[in-house]
Amino acid sequence: MQDLASEIAKIIKSKLEKGTSAEEICVVAPQWYLLFNLSRKLRLLLPDVSFNAPDISPIKYDPMNPLYLIARLLFMPAGKNVSLRKRIANHLISIIRDDFRINVLDNIQSYDVLKVINSCRYLNADGIICLKGAIDKVFELLKISLNQETSLLESKTSFFDRISSRVKNYNLSTDYESISKYFVEKNGVVISTIHGVKGEEYNTIIATGLLNGYLPHWDYIFDKTKKSYRKLETCKLLYVLCSRAKKNLYLFSECGHRTKGGKDYSATDELLLIKDMV
Repeated sequence: MQDLASEIAKIIKSKLEKGTSAEEICVVAPQWYLLFNLSRKLRLLLPDVSFNAPDISPIKYDPMNPLYLIARLLFMPAGKNVSLRKRIANHLISIIRDDFRINVLDNIQSYDVLKVINSCRYLNADGIICLKGAIDKVFELLKISLNQETSLLESKTSFFDRISSRVKNYNLSTDYESISKYFVEKNGVVISTIHGVKGEEYNTIIATGLLNGYLPHWDYIFDKTKKSYRKLETCKLLYVLCSRAKKNLYLFSECGHRTKGGKDYSATDELLLIKDMV
């Protein structure tokens, strides 16, 4: 694991020298926490290369959480990439309707959502206060009462508890301008999770952390109710991973990761099936 970043940096440098654009190279891992330290090391090893990489921000990246989507619409630049903003707003509505099983009025359009969120920009110098205002206004627009929608209320409580924890643990600023910097569109070598690249394609995919316990997650290894799904779920993720690469695919099951009990992680068993899947 000690030389992992160096090996990946060599691959990235080689591809760039051969004419591959940075945006056509993607580094992936099963979970985000495996990527933060790797991202930092790659930036140090390749100071002249741009990275579209995760940062530790007050608001955890969670594209399936409607509250995260409201945050993204609030803090990303307004007036730019309008089509993307509309897609995010529509996705927000569909998650509330389909995942939380909450009826949303048919006449509510993406423009309506964007309008109420934009009205909360600079509502306060503190970005978290602006975010709370934007969430309240979106719920008001959608005629949602948190007193009646307990699942959404629990999600909101958990969402802001995580923000408070991250701000405290990483000593992060919460003013509007500081938070906005995390939502500026980035270019360069993409660093993401396997789930995050679903539906996308890259010239070169470099995957790390392909270890039992990470892929599949420990839940599938120890939970008897999930054991029967272990192979199926792992193969699905490996298929998503491998099918993202148009030309080059690099797979790492690196040594050096240890469990709390001091045992080494082993390579994902289903890796042997990859040759039959791609």
